[in-house]
Amino acid sequence: MKIAVFDENSNNSSYLKQSIYTFSNLKNFELVIDVFSNINDFLKSEPNYILYFIAFKTKADILLAQKLLQKNTETPIVVTADDTSLAIEAFKINAYNFLHTPFRMTDLYDVLENFFSSYLSNALLINNGLENVYINTSDILYLEADNKRCQIHTKNQTICCNKTMARVYNVLPQDSFLKINRAFIVNANHVSRFNSSHVILTNGTTVYPSRHFYKAFKEDFLKTTSPKIP
Repeated sequence: MKIAVFDENSNNSSYLKQSIYTFSNLKNFELVIDVFSNINDFLKSEPNYILYFIAFKTKADILLAQKLLQKNTETPIVVTADDTSLAIEAFKINAYNFLHTPFRMTDLYDVLENFFSSYLSNALLINNGLENVYINTSDILYLEADNKRCQIHTKNQTICCNKTMARVYNVLPQDSFLKINRAFIVNANHVSRFNSSHVILTNGTTVYPSRHFYKAFKEDFLKTTSPKIP
């Protein structure tokens, strides 16, 4: 699990980084925290973070947050600032939370506790052969069988899992993940439109249902959503 911290003040970012690591050690979480002080480096970073901490100095910093949201709409943002009036700006962009700096450790821990309580309740822990990786199940677009392994396609990346597609499917919410053929299982929450010849996902990916699975897929899909069938 990776967290990104952006703050032009290196003392502030170092303190926040160490504080988060202290929390992760208490909880036995495996976290990687990347710190950025340059805005361009931050915006160019890969969108594979589960949480952002962004230091606001002025109201203009809201533009930074908006650029991040355009890049990765699902990653929560915690805004930090020594000016409490910037809390209003934070919530204009639907920030996950606001921390007044210098923050109390208990306040930071409350934010992290609430975040991980929600995140891990929807998280899938897999091993890709090199490390253990947490994936939020709501971010999964579809599963793809790869012999005795499974390719897990999310909004931002594709992760190879050393388990079969059937093993992965068995631990996912059964009402959301629907099989469309022997090699593909899609997340119904990311289906944009479909018919008997193709299923189009919200990121534009097209997958193809088989005649054998289509009827059951359509029936199960209609139980959980209210789509307009083309």
